[in-house]
Amino acid sequence: MSAIANSFLSTTNLNQICDTFILHLQRKKIKGTYNIGKRTAELLREIIANSKKSEQVQDIINACKLIGKRLTLAQPTLLIIGNVIRRVLFIIRDEFIRFKKNKKTSNTTTTNNPINNNLINLLDIKTDIEYSELLESEFKATIIEGINELITEMEFLYKNISDQATEQVHSNEVILTVGLSHTVEFFLLAAANKGKEFDVIVTENAPSYSGHQMVLKLSKAGIKTTLISDAAAYGIMDRVNKVVVGTHAVMANGGLIAPSGTHLVALAAKEKHVPFVVCNGLYKLTPCYPLDQDTINDRHSPSEMIKLLQAGSGTSGMEGSIQGSVHVYNPAFDYVPPELVDLFITNVGTHSPSYIYRLLAEYYDRRDYDL
Repeated sequence: MSAIANSFLSTTNLNQICDTFILHLQRKKIKGTYNIGKRTAELLREIIANSKKSEQVQDIINACKLIGKRLTLAQPTLLIIGNVIRRVLFIIRDEFIRFKKNKKTSNTTTTNNPINNNLINLLDIKTDIEYSELLESEFKATIIEGINELITEMEFLYKNISDQATEQVHSNEVILTVGLSHTVEFFLLAAANKGKEFDVIVTENAPSYSGHQMVLKLSKAGIKTTLISDAAAYGIMDRVNKVVVGTHAVMANGGLIAPSGTHLVALAAKEKHVPFVVCNGLYKLTPCYPLDQDTINDRHSPSEMIKLLQAGSGTSGMEGSIQGSVHVYNPAFDYVPPELVDLFITNVGTHSPSYIYRLLAEYYDRRDYDL
């Protein structure tokens, strides 16, 4: 990290803004992948907007990476933070190449041969780029515009995914989902609003029991809804035509980091030959691999599973003795391997798990995989 990058961060009080954001993350004041992702993009936009003309483009890249390291260290299981920062870095690098090409084109005489132009562009892309140029106001405005488009993409992802509901949901189908997912909720509501008649089975997703909220929301919209226990997913899978779930993150190999209990449902769907469909925004796509699942998982409080009472309370103090003698493990997520996933419905269309590598190349730069 160059000294210049540190100086503009301190002079504009952006370090203080970053510290406040980290504190909010640690105290769970900002919840949900959408809110966290959007706030991360806004933070980087503020950093770039407050940069000075004396800064180099490389200083901006270094500053974004510094912020990325601080935020990911604060909450390593929130992969969405790193995803958004990598998207912003990709915007900076991509817009810088275009900016340089436009300047080069305006200063030189171009040839009318389209074949030569394509060859020149191909060679330019393969050339190592130096980001030592000063941050011009026009280029900075282009970056901010790109970040605004990213924020808009996140704001409209529910709508863009829901617009595909009529193509994916058919009348008289029985759809199974896991707990509460806002993406799946809007997706199913959109299909119902288009006149599709179908039944939904919701697993309760213990111990949070978020499935209870999902059942209430869908039933209020007039959708026939059934609530089942998590353990009943395999037994009822014969009645299901399609499984539609949300996810916390999509890994580089096409696997999922999804709410606990999703792996069980995915295995049951695979055994019964039921399509397993995932609704997610592209901002959940991460270039990381699930090499160590402990580092990408989170632990919820044991109090969600057992009622913790002080020893001696109640009739016999039995609850307190359980607290002292039983280890309670309450993981937040499951890892679902890509071979159990049939289709991704994203805000830019539908894709198979084998296409994830292509999406990584389109939205991230390899130099930014490691923040």
